[in-house]
Amino acid sequence: MISQYQLLSSEQPCSQSLRRISTNSSEKVAHPCSKANKFVAGCPELKIFTGNANPVLAGMVADELHTSVGLAKVHSFADGEISVKVLESCRGKDVYIIQPTAPPVNENLMELLLLISALRRSSAKKVSVVLPYFGYMRSAVTDIKRKYEDEDAGDAISFRSNLAASDVARMIEVAGAQRVVALDLSAYGQGMPEGFFQNIPIESIHSSNFVADNLIEELDLKELKDDGLVVVSSHAACISNAKLIREELKSKLNVSIGLATIIRDPATGGADLVGDCGNKKVLIIEDIVDSGKTTLNAVRSCKAHGATTVYCFGSHPIMGSKCADRLQEAGIEKMIVLNTVNIPQSTIDACPNLVVVSVAPVIAELIAKMHYEPK
Repeated sequence: MISQYQLLSSEQPCSQSLRRISTNSSEKVAHPCSKANKFVAGCPELKIFTGNANPVLAGMVADELHTSVGLAKVHSFADGEISVKVLESCRGKDVYIIQPTAPPVNENLMELLLLISALRRSSAKKVSVVLPYFGYMRSAVTDIKRKYEDEDAGDAISFRSNLAASDVARMIEVAGAQRVVALDLSAYGQGMPEGFFQNIPIESIHSSNFVADNLIEELDLKELKDDGLVVVSSHAACISNAKLIREELKSKLNVSIGLATIIRDPATGGADLVGDCGNKKVLIIEDIVDSGKTTLNAVRSCKAHGATTVYCFGSHPIMGSKCADRLQEAGIEKMIVLNTVNIPQSTIDACPNLVVVSVAPVIAELIAKMHYEPK
């Protein structure tokens, strides 16, 4: 077979040969979404990739979009070094990486950064990062330790803390991401997490916009009476989300619902309830369920103030060591969580009252809108 890239024959005028090559080359095919003026499920111009953090969620999102997860080999060598190889063409494609930075946080973060770089080097048209769970965000909201300066400084107090989330955001930008999608960033509603990304746009998904129907169904709230339920924020960083979920429940059920919050005492580890939950059902709103201590203390405080039944909702079920035991000890009627991180089957088995709600349809809907907006 004669290659079209071979040297041109001296018997043929150069201009004619160039025209022949141009004519025989493949013509650019119109974008199917542009032709239909709407998002076309299974669009070949859209690619989904993932690392090892939550491949199940990535597969569910791909199913919602009627596509498949892109071929990539992401593994570690014996010394822990991570290798990423993209095994299919992404040239000119709109690529989305679904990778929460959940435990093991540093491995999953490095996988994400290397995936971004590999896809950019594969000539992808646009690389967007979907962070169902954005690790390192807690460094922005934890208590800042105080340290007194030397005697010459008198009573001056120095606040020294790193903003690791801001550093991670810059890493993602430098790696080549052009857009970020994140779900229930901490500290919710204060604008600080979104401000960490200075050079690329960030889309925030709020669980309050979609989880109310799941809560009504799973907690059997359809027959709820006025003032029969109190939504409780487990700590200060969750108050914004608690208020929004309460408003959604009020709107859908057309009943009055109370609001309360827990004030934590870091010195004693105690939790004080601000609000009234006597003889009422309680729905505790959590952001990150990790050790389970915050949830346990919140449940104990609500029950001490007369709550009849306690439910919990958590955005990110990290479910670390002994968390399942603490949740069982708390005596929660039902624990509703999102599948933003991968939950091991052993953890699910250890928590029979755990209900997992998928965020795949919400993420897929946003990806479809980002991929193509009707003109």
